[in-house]
Amino acid sequence: PMYLGAMIMFLSHVFFGQNWMVVVGTVIALICCYLLVLSGDQRNIEKFSDDYLQYMKKVPRINFVSGIVRLVHNTQ
Repeated sequence: PMYLGAMIMFLSHVFFGQNWMVVVGTVIALICCYLLVLSGDQRNIEKFSDDYLQYMKKVPRINFVSGIVRLVHNTQ
């Protein structure tokens, strides 16, 4: 949730800044956040192995829409 919140915040900068340099900075920041998420997942896989892999199957990485769809599907 923290990285997703940061990514949404970075996207909001594009609307407030309205400059090509802000867009470039936002793209770089989004890529960096995503790479941090991937590296964190990799560290957790190394540390917790199969338990974390099972967790990853249940919880979407950043896609909150997929998480909402899974939640609605599981409650029906």
